[in-house]
Amino acid sequence: MAHPWHSPAKAGHATVVQTTTTTSPVIDTGSQETTMATLVREFTLTAPAQQVWDAVADVGGVNRLIDFLGEVTVDGDIRSCQLGDAGALRELIVSVDHDLRRLAYSIQASPFGFTHHHASMQVTPVDDATSRFTWITDVAPDTLAGAVTEPVDTAVDSIKRHFA
Repeated sequence: MAHPWHSPAKAGHATVVQTTTTTSPVIDTGSQETTMATLVREFTLTAPAQQVWDAVADVGGVNRLIDFLGEVTVDGDIRSCQLGDAGALRELIVSVDHDLRRLAYSIQASPFGFTHHHASMQVTPVDDATSRFTWITDVAPDTLAGAVTEPVDTAVDSIKRHFA
């Protein structure tokens, strides 16, 4: 079944390269300005880029890549992920671009209280056996950056273990 977010497809051991969190006043909600935080996680995996991308592009199988996620369901462009006792995430899958090996999604509902969330995961080859994984997450208000940092870092550790 073709999903609405898919672009046409063409016929490890990890090291943290970059970890940053920044804030910027870029969102005008109409009634107030909100400061957004950007989390960047970039690391290398000892696995070919196509192998890593296949795992990322399997939007319904994200719980195999990020092991703290419970049941995952996909209905059209909406992915729902159970967080155990913490609740659930409802995500809009914005894009799955096979040419760029880039997945973009936005959390629409969560127990975190975001007014804005957008994230992308991109896989690029370093060489035939190694890939670079870049995960960029924007959240508002920026005061939620701390609450997001721990689960993102835990997810990064899970991804690293998956390809170790």
